[in-house]
Amino acid sequence: QGMVQLGQKIIEHGEIITAETQQMLLSYVRNYTDKHKTNKTVPVRAGRLLLTLAIMGMLVLYMMMFRRNLWRLKNVLFFCLMMFLFIAGTFITMRYTHNYTYSHAVLLIPFVWIPITVRVFFDSRTAFMVNLATILIIAIAMPSPFIFITAQLCISSVAVASLKDMSQRAQLLRTAIYVMLASLLVSVAGMFIQQNEAIEWQWDWMILVYTLTEGILVVFAYGFIFIFEQTFRLVSGITLIELSNVNSNLMHEFAEKAPGTFQHSLQVSNLATEAAKRIDANALLVRAGALYHDIGKISAPHYYTENQSNDINPLLSMSNQKAAQIVINHVTEGIRIANRHNLPPVIVRFISTHHGKSMVRYFYNSEVNQ
Repeated sequence: QGMVQLGQKIIEHGEIITAETQQMLLSYVRNYTDKHKTNKTVPVRAGRLLLTLAIMGMLVLYMMMFRRNLWRLKNVLFFCLMMFLFIAGTFITMRYTHNYTYSHAVLLIPFVWIPITVRVFFDSRTAFMVNLATILIIAIAMPSPFIFITAQLCISSVAVASLKDMSQRAQLLRTAIYVMLASLLVSVAGMFIQQNEAIEWQWDWMILVYTLTEGILVVFAYGFIFIFEQTFRLVSGITLIELSNVNSNLMHEFAEKAPGTFQHSLQVSNLATEAAKRIDANALLVRAGALYHDIGKISAPHYYTENQSNDINPLLSMSNQKAAQIVINHVTEGIRIANRHNLPPVIVRFISTHHGKSMVRYFYNSEVNQ
């Protein structure tokens, strides 16, 4: 509607302005102003740079005050790369797309992937803050920044709320439905706001196409999540559930070689999971970590009482120092086995720290008594 060919005369001097020609003239004014005035002046660019730095400072301040445990190089690189991909993608789209509108941006760039991806690996507040910083930076150069910010905040809030704990792939489908409904609502509201009073109101059927596209892109977010998970060695809820599967090859080997230790690990896992739920900790992470904490004992299971079928304990026939060293070695063996099977670093930390800095008290006391 209102397409103008190159070199076409829009209106003659003295000609009566109709609704159609008014729309063309208003579009021409906005386009000319954007290209020749506001976008290319040095003060405007300097102002945008200062605003961008201020927004990034806000995100850094949030991390330092409320999420110091996330202030690590790997996490910072993850957040920066996530933001850069969407900011760069938006600016490239705006640069090379004629008659750019907010709806085109939604169609081409799935902004909702930002809060979904961050939420899967971290927490809801961090997902909201990273998404907020990204859309504020993008909105600096947007034709309708208020509508863009409002719409993205509504859609991202719905996505984060519906994806509190992503433990199943099917949850993305439910999130996609909620996002489509939110996207439809804000798109219709934006269409009402942007209608010109001089032009007869018409329903824009492309809104339905954009809404459906938004929902489909949410489903495809799993591939995006998987790429970041492998690149930065992060752990999602789905991965933790897969690690907690006692039918995996490593768990089968564990149960076969050290059945007593395997049962002990299951019991510890059940107890720790219930404790984690009571204090609102990450129960999936605790369950997986507890299952693997004693995995190092499969290298020499006969040295540990839970795996001994008779009353003979080989450790008692050794020197106290050697026996203590064998017990200690199950931690280093566990780390070696975990690395060999490519277990995530966060699971390896359960193995390396599950005895803290305590000594092997039984053999220490025996040595002292002797």
